[in-house]
Amino acid sequence: MEISPFFSLFVKSPTEISLFFSLFVELPMESSLSFNLFVKSPMEISLFFSLFVKSPMEISLFFSLFVELPMEISPFFSLFVELPIEISVL
Repeated sequence: MEISPFFSLFVKSPTEISLFFSLFVELPMESSLSFNLFVKSPMEISLFFSLFVKSPMEISLFFSLFVELPMEISPFFSLFVELPIEISVL
């Protein structure tokens, strides 16, 4: 619920919104909780996606990687919040 407004601001077209949320729903509960904690403001989420996601196809690719590694998503987002510059280099 909380995550919805942030992604509505970032994701522009209905197709992209649908694609994102269908992928997000597939994430394990642990990952969902971590992701909710990561999302603090529209600016942070816009920055995150401008670094990693450029198109709906890349959204799909990006999330499929984390669906395969559910245990890694939590430390990844924690690191991103603490060290945004280092993560952006990755």
